[in-house]
Amino acid sequence: MRIRIGNGEFGEVYHAACAYILDETVTVEFEDFAAGQEFFNAFVVGDPRDHLAGEEVAHPGETANVIRDAYYEGCLDEVSTEILQRAQDENWVLPPQFNTLMTKEPKVLLWHRNKTYKAHRNSTAELIRQLADLCRMRGTKPILIGPDSFDTTCYELGEFWTHEFFNEHSIAKQLWSIDQVFRGGSALANVGVMSGAMDGIPMFFGHKTVFLARHRDATPRMQKVAGSVPNLIWQQIEFSGNLATLNDSDLAAIERLIWC
Repeated sequence: MRIRIGNGEFGEVYHAACAYILDETVTVEFEDFAAGQEFFNAFVVGDPRDHLAGEEVAHPGETANVIRDAYYEGCLDEVSTEILQRAQDENWVLPPQFNTLMTKEPKVLLWHRNKTYKAHRNSTAELIRQLADLCRMRGTKPILIGPDSFDTTCYELGEFWTHEFFNEHSIAKQLWSIDQVFRGGSALANVGVMSGAMDGIPMFFGHKTVFLARHRDATPRMQKVAGSVPNLIWQQIEFSGNLATLNDSDLAAIERLIWC
Protein backbone atom coordinates (compact mmCIF):
# COMPACT_ATOMS: atom_id res chain seq x y z
CA MET A 1 0.00 0.00 0.00
CA ARG A 2 1.40 3.35 -1.04
CA ILE A 3 0.17 6.42 0.84
CA ARG A 4 0.81 10.01 -0.16
CA ILE A 5 0.25 12.80 2.38
CA GLY A 6 0.01 16.46 1.46
CA ASN A 7 0.16 19.66 3.43
CA GLY A 8 -3.01 20.19 5.42
CA GLU A 9 -3.42 16.47 6.14
CA PHE A 10 -1.91 16.71 9.60
CA GLY A 11 -3.90 13.92 11.21
CA GLU A 12 -3.00 11.53 8.42
CA VAL A 13 0.61 11.49 9.68
CA TYR A 14 -0.45 9.65 12.83
CA HIS A 15 -2.44 7.05 10.94
CA ALA A 16 0.25 6.59 8.30
CA ALA A 17 3.00 6.22 10.89
CA CYS A 18 0.98 3.60 12.73
CA ALA A 19 0.21 1.65 9.55
CA TYR A 20 3.82 1.92 8.36
CA ILE A 21 5.11 0.35 11.57
CA LEU A 22 2.47 -2.38 11.65
CA ASP A 23 2.52 -3.48 8.00
CA GLU A 24 5.71 -3.95 6.02
CA THR A 25 3.86 -3.46 2.74
CA VAL A 26 2.93 0.16 3.58
CA THR A 27 5.04 2.92 2.07
CA VAL A 28 4.57 6.62 2.80
CA GLU A 29 5.61 9.68 0.85
CA PHE A 30 5.05 13.35 1.56
CA GLU A 31 3.98 16.01 -0.88
CA ASP A 32 4.73 19.54 0.29
CA PHE A 33 4.57 18.60 3.98
CA ALA A 34 7.97 19.17 5.54
CA ALA A 35 6.82 18.65 9.14
CA GLY A 36 5.37 15.25 8.30
CA GLN A 37 8.53 14.18 6.49
CA GLU A 38 10.65 15.40 9.40
CA PHE A 39 8.58 13.39 11.88
CA PHE A 40 9.02 10.21 9.86
CA ASN A 41 12.72 10.75 9.34
CA ALA A 42 13.46 11.43 13.00
CA PHE A 43 11.01 9.36 15.03
CA VAL A 44 9.23 6.64 13.08
CA VAL A 45 11.02 3.35 13.66
CA GLY A 46 11.22 0.88 10.79
CA ASP A 47 13.34 -0.31 7.91
CA PRO A 48 13.54 1.96 4.87
CA ARG A 49 11.04 0.77 2.29
CA ASP A 50 11.35 1.51 -1.39
CA HIS A 51 8.22 2.40 -3.30
CA LEU A 52 7.04 -0.44 -5.49
CA ALA A 53 7.33 0.44 -9.16
CA GLY A 54 3.94 1.14 -10.65
CA GLU A 55 2.08 0.82 -7.36
CA GLU A 56 -1.00 3.02 -7.32
CA VAL A 57 -1.44 5.57 -4.57
CA ALA A 58 -4.09 4.46 -2.09
CA HIS A 59 -6.49 6.77 -0.32
CA PRO A 60 -4.99 7.71 3.08
CA GLY A 61 -8.10 6.30 4.71
CA GLU A 62 -6.96 2.79 3.80
CA THR A 63 -4.65 2.95 6.81
CA ALA A 64 -7.73 2.39 8.98
CA ASN A 65 -7.92 -1.21 7.80
CA VAL A 66 -4.31 -1.82 8.78
CA ILE A 67 -4.86 -0.34 12.22
CA ARG A 68 -8.06 -2.31 12.69
CA ASP A 69 -6.34 -5.59 11.84
CA ALA A 70 -2.89 -5.13 13.36
CA TYR A 71 -2.85 -2.55 16.16
CA TYR A 72 -1.94 -3.86 19.59
CA GLU A 73 -1.21 -2.06 22.84
CA GLY A 74 2.39 -0.96 22.95
CA CYS A 75 3.06 -1.29 19.21
CA LEU A 76 4.13 2.36 18.96
CA ASP A 77 6.21 2.42 22.14
CA GLU A 78 9.44 2.75 20.16
CA VAL A 79 8.22 6.05 18.76
CA SER A 80 6.97 7.49 22.06
CA THR A 81 10.15 6.32 23.81
CA GLU A 82 12.27 8.02 21.15
CA ILE A 83 10.30 11.25 21.58
CA LEU A 84 10.72 11.18 25.36
CA GLN A 85 14.43 10.42 25.03
CA ARG A 86 14.95 13.25 22.55
CA ALA A 87 13.11 15.63 24.88
CA GLN A 88 15.44 14.65 27.72
CA ASP A 89 18.63 14.76 25.66
CA GLU A 90 17.82 18.13 24.11
CA ASN A 91 16.27 19.57 27.27
CA TRP A 92 12.95 20.48 25.72
CA VAL A 93 11.11 23.15 27.74
CA LEU A 94 7.37 23.71 27.44
CA PRO A 95 6.24 27.14 26.20
CA PRO A 96 5.19 29.51 29.00
CA GLN A 97 1.45 29.04 28.49
CA PHE A 98 1.81 25.44 29.71
CA ASN A 99 3.39 26.37 33.04
CA THR A 100 0.16 27.08 34.88
CA LEU A 101 -1.18 23.64 33.92
CA MET A 102 1.40 21.65 35.87
CA THR A 103 -0.73 21.24 38.99
CA LYS A 104 -2.65 18.40 40.62
CA GLU A 105 -6.01 19.99 39.75
CA PRO A 106 -7.82 17.63 37.34
CA LYS A 107 -8.21 18.95 33.82
CA VAL A 108 -9.91 18.11 30.54
CA LEU A 109 -8.54 19.35 27.23
CA LEU A 110 -11.31 20.65 24.97
CA TRP A 111 -10.33 20.75 21.30
CA HIS A 112 -12.01 23.51 19.30
CA ARG A 113 -12.14 23.04 15.53
CA ASN A 114 -12.90 25.89 13.13
CA LYS A 115 -12.02 24.76 9.60
CA THR A 116 -13.42 25.30 6.13
CA TYR A 117 -12.73 21.63 5.33
CA LYS A 118 -15.75 19.59 6.39
CA ALA A 119 -17.10 22.49 8.41
CA HIS A 120 -19.95 20.34 9.79
CA ARG A 121 -17.28 18.85 12.08
CA ASN A 122 -16.48 22.22 13.65
CA SER A 123 -17.29 23.01 17.24
CA THR A 124 -19.33 26.05 18.21
CA ALA A 125 -18.88 28.42 21.13
CA GLU A 126 -22.07 26.99 22.62
CA LEU A 127 -20.75 23.45 22.43
CA ILE A 128 -17.45 24.37 24.08
CA ARG A 129 -19.31 26.22 26.84
CA GLN A 130 -21.48 23.15 27.45
CA LEU A 131 -18.44 20.93 27.81
CA ALA A 132 -16.67 23.51 29.98
CA ASP A 133 -19.69 23.71 32.29
CA LEU A 134 -19.72 19.92 32.53
CA CYS A 135 -16.06 19.98 33.56
CA ARG A 136 -16.63 22.56 36.25
CA MET A 137 -19.63 20.64 37.56
CA ARG A 138 -17.25 17.71 38.12
CA GLY A 139 -14.59 19.85 39.79
CA THR A 140 -12.37 19.74 36.71
CA LYS A 141 -10.60 22.63 34.98
CA PRO A 142 -11.45 22.99 31.25
CA ILE A 143 -8.49 23.76 28.99
CA LEU A 144 -9.31 25.06 25.52
CA ILE A 145 -7.10 24.15 22.57
CA GLY A 146 -7.67 25.84 19.22
CA PRO A 147 -8.59 29.25 17.82
CA ASP A 148 -9.14 31.97 20.40
CA SER A 149 -12.31 33.02 18.67
CA PHE A 150 -14.72 33.54 21.56
CA ASP A 151 -14.79 34.41 25.24
CA THR A 152 -15.06 31.52 27.67
CA THR A 153 -14.00 30.97 31.23
CA CYS A 154 -11.66 28.19 30.11
CA TYR A 155 -7.93 28.48 30.38
CA GLU A 156 -6.86 28.84 26.76
CA LEU A 157 -3.81 27.15 25.27
CA GLY A 158 -4.97 28.51 21.95
CA GLU A 159 -3.04 27.43 18.87
CA PHE A 160 -0.06 26.50 21.01
CA TRP A 161 1.77 24.89 18.09
CA THR A 162 2.51 28.34 16.62
CA HIS A 163 5.06 29.04 19.37
CA GLU A 164 8.67 29.09 18.16
CA PHE A 165 9.39 25.98 20.25
CA PHE A 166 7.56 23.99 17.59
CA ASN A 167 9.57 25.29 14.63
CA GLU A 168 11.68 22.11 14.73
CA HIS A 169 10.27 18.62 15.33
CA SER A 170 6.83 20.20 15.43
CA ILE A 171 4.72 17.04 15.38
CA ALA A 172 6.80 15.20 17.96
CA LYS A 173 6.84 18.24 20.22
CA GLN A 174 3.07 18.64 19.99
CA LEU A 175 2.62 15.03 21.09
CA TRP A 176 5.18 15.50 23.86
CA SER A 177 3.58 18.71 25.13
CA ILE A 178 0.13 17.14 25.50
CA ASP A 179 1.69 14.07 27.10
CA GLN A 180 3.31 16.36 29.68
CA VAL A 181 -0.08 17.83 30.58
CA PHE A 182 -1.32 14.30 31.29
CA ARG A 183 1.80 13.25 33.18
CA GLY A 184 2.45 16.40 35.17
CA GLY A 185 -0.78 18.34 34.94
CA SER A 186 -3.38 15.72 35.94
CA ALA A 187 -5.24 15.82 32.62
CA LEU A 188 -8.02 13.24 32.43
CA ALA A 189 -8.97 13.28 28.75
CA ASN A 190 -9.07 15.07 25.42
CA VAL A 191 -12.57 15.83 24.13
CA GLY A 192 -13.64 17.26 20.79
CA VAL A 193 -15.44 16.77 17.52
CA MET A 194 -13.74 14.22 15.24
CA SER A 195 -10.40 15.63 14.11
CA GLY A 196 -7.13 13.94 13.21
CA ALA A 197 -5.22 16.38 15.39
CA MET A 198 -6.36 14.45 18.49
CA ASP A 199 -5.62 10.95 17.22
CA GLY A 200 -1.90 10.83 17.94
CA ILE A 201 -2.32 11.27 21.70
CA PRO A 202 -4.05 7.91 22.28
CA MET A 203 -2.16 6.16 19.45
CA PHE A 204 1.35 6.99 20.64
CA PHE A 205 0.92 7.77 24.35
CA GLY A 206 -2.27 5.98 25.32
CA HIS A 207 -4.11 8.94 26.84
CA LYS A 208 -7.91 8.94 26.87
CA THR A 209 -9.43 10.80 23.94
CA VAL A 210 -13.16 11.08 23.30
CA PHE A 211 -14.20 12.22 19.85
CA LEU A 212 -17.74 13.14 18.87
CA ALA A 213 -19.03 12.06 15.47
CA ARG A 214 -22.11 11.00 13.60
CA HIS A 215 -22.38 7.37 12.53
CA ARG A 216 -22.05 8.27 8.84
CA ASP A 217 -18.91 10.34 9.51
CA ALA A 218 -17.12 7.82 11.74
CA THR A 219 -18.09 4.54 10.10
CA PRO A 220 -15.82 4.69 7.02
CA ARG A 221 -12.64 5.01 9.08
CA MET A 222 -12.72 6.03 12.70
CA GLN A 223 -15.03 3.28 13.91
CA LYS A 224 -12.34 0.82 12.80
CA VAL A 225 -9.52 2.78 14.42
CA ALA A 226 -11.39 3.43 17.67
CA GLY A 227 -12.27 -0.26 17.88
CA SER A 228 -8.57 -1.14 17.98
CA VAL A 229 -6.78 1.73 19.72
CA PRO A 230 -7.26 1.66 23.51
CA ASN A 231 -8.47 4.97 24.92
CA LEU A 232 -9.52 6.36 21.53
CA ILE A 233 -13.24 6.47 22.17
CA TRP A 234 -15.99 7.28 19.71
CA GLN A 235 -19.06 8.88 21.24
CA GLN A 236 -21.77 8.70 18.61
CA ILE A 237 -23.91 11.80 18.22
CA GLU A 238 -26.48 12.50 15.53
CA PHE A 239 -27.35 15.92 14.13
CA SER A 240 -28.43 17.64 10.95
CA GLY A 241 -26.36 20.38 9.37
CA ASN A 242 -23.85 21.58 11.94
CA LEU A 243 -23.44 20.44 15.53
CA ALA A 244 -24.51 23.39 17.70
CA THR A 245 -25.10 21.86 21.13
CA LEU A 246 -25.38 18.45 22.78
CA ASN A 247 -28.56 17.05 24.26
CA ASP A 248 -28.74 15.81 27.83
CA SER A 249 -28.24 12.19 26.81
CA ASP A 250 -25.04 12.98 24.91
CA LEU A 251 -23.67 15.05 27.78
CA ALA A 252 -24.42 12.25 30.24
CA ALA A 253 -22.60 9.75 28.00
CA ILE A 254 -19.51 11.98 27.83
CA GLU A 255 -19.63 12.44 31.60
CA ARG A 256 -19.60 8.67 32.11
CA LEU A 257 -16.69 8.20 29.71
CA ILE A 258 -14.49 10.74 31.46
CA TRP A 259 -15.31 10.52 35.15
CA CYS A 260 -16.94 7.16 35.80
